[in-house]
Amino acid sequence: LKQPDTTKAFLELAFVEVSSDSIHFVRFPAISLTAADKQVGTFDGLNATKINNLAGKYIQGYGTPFDLSELKDSDFLDINNIRWIKIIDVVGTIDSGFATYDSQGNIINDPYPTQFASGGFDLNAIGVINANTNIGDNQSDKKILVYPNPAKDYFFINSQTDKIQKVEIFNSYGNLVYCQNFSTKFVKISVNLLQGVYFVRISTKTTIFLRKIFFK
Repeated sequence: LKQPDTTKAFLELAFVEVSSDSIHFVRFPAISLTAADKQVGTFDGLNATKINNLAGKYIQGYGTPFDLSELKDSDFLDINNIRWIKIIDVVGTIDSGFATYDSQGNIINDPYPTQFASGGFDLNAIGVINANTNIGDNQSDKKILVYPNPAKDYFFINSQTDKIQKVEIFNSYGNLVYCQNFSTKFVKISVNLLQGVYFVRISTKTTIFLRKIFFK
């Protein structure tokens, strides 16, 4: 009898992306070194040592860790204020016309096809380590004041540090609805917006601040 390969386990993989403003999502740089010359079958196994930064790397009952410091230089991302997470299933085929690729351009080969309703990545839970549980005291919140909030027709932005260079407002769909350049520490934003939640991106010479604002 053929002995089972104990270095392999049944794994279904997914990309992980994070955002601090719900508009710009940054993907962890996934790597898959599983050979792509032969398709991993529906119930075949993978060697976890050849996989990095893909959810589902470990067997059920073991979480897959992700280090936000790897994304510290990403544009439009505050790694100390992550609020949104996307999990994107990997299509594990090695057919180049439909394949999924890692951050280095390698085809990601995982169990395929999934010939049953529950096929694909399964998410049980998301855990957070070293979370900022006292956001109201975050020092970055005190550097840029946005008020009143909720707002109607206008609101003010007051910078406690650098001059404000640009203010952009995005709606909940990620569409840009306002953009204006400035060169001052205090601005009044007069804008006629529908009731709802919006995201304000405030750019200074050294920092980009992201704030949520409600219009009534």
